[in-house]
Amino acid sequence: MAENQAKKEQKKKKALLRQDKAERAEMRRKNSDKGKSLEEMYMYVDEMGNLSSVPLNRSTIKPTKLEEIVFQTVPKSELAGDSELAREGQIQYFDQAKGFGFITDALTGQRIFVHSSELPRPVKEQERVSFLRGQNERGFFATNVTILAATK
Repeated sequence: MAENQAKKEQKKKKALLRQDKAERAEMRRKNSDKGKSLEEMYMYVDEMGNLSSVPLNRSTIKPTKLEEIVFQTVPKSELAGDSELAREGQIQYFDQAKGFGFITDALTGQRIFVHSSELPRPVKEQERVSFLRGQNERGFFATNVTILAATK
């Protein structure tokens, strides 16, 4: 008798799975792009570079001469922005054994990585420092660190 009940349960599961599969197939058919005309599938780009389903009104476009377009390269130092300005912060964590730690920037509150090779001497937590901020693919890091004073 237990076998009959187990078989019934198994048949119910299979029926539910078939029904679920049929519902998903029906949803795919309803949401399919097949059968739409080419015009319905077009997307346009407006003057700001955004996608739109409405074509651009060409009468509003101003012709531009190729000579008027100016290309400029921006030096990496300008891209970094304020990385050349001296900043102040406080050593929040430093592991002498591993040789690295983090400085909390007083201006932004960011945690900035610092390596022991950038320090003039061993530091303790809560010491105030001045540093330059650099950036690489991993994030910000401190360079040219100078120790200002320890907080009490």
